[in-house]
Amino acid sequence: MKNKRGLQLSMNMIVTVILALIFLGVAISFIYKFMPGPIPTVPNKCDIFPPNAESSVCVNENYEIGRGKTVQLDVSFYNNEDADILATVIPTITCSVNIDGNTLALASSSSGQNLPIGEAKDYLVLAKVPKESIRGKYVCNLQLSHTVKSFIIEVK
Repeated sequence: MKNKRGLQLSMNMIVTVILALIFLGVAISFIYKFMPGPIPTVPNKCDIFPPNAESSVCVNENYEIGRGKTVQLDVSFYNNEDADILATVIPTITCSVNIDGNTLALASSSSGQNLPIGEAKDYLVLAKVPKESIRGKYVCNLQLSHTVKSFIIEVK
């Protein structure tokens, strides 16, 4: 029982394990702090999905977007027009002046696809809020050909 070597080794091991756990916790907290969050997406859950003649656009009614952030909008359109919508026609987003008189220069991009009469298809629209945008709520219109739906973007 006079062997201190075995006791010393276990105390060193305990201290080493405790220090390792502390450094692991600090490293994980730094990773979560500096990693950007996932790009918010809109699930295909609307009042009516897929869209139909009565509700021809499926889009979330309210988005909260930080300045300088990009949002992926999963939207769906139903073609209730008189002709097919060609792939050259892409969805666009335009925002009006808000209550404070500010405008939102929203950048958006998308790809088109052929949408025959009486059919619904999903579209992916990327929207980016510039860093210099003024915080506030903006009413925006999502349009594909003659089909339009309004929604709100709140810039945080």
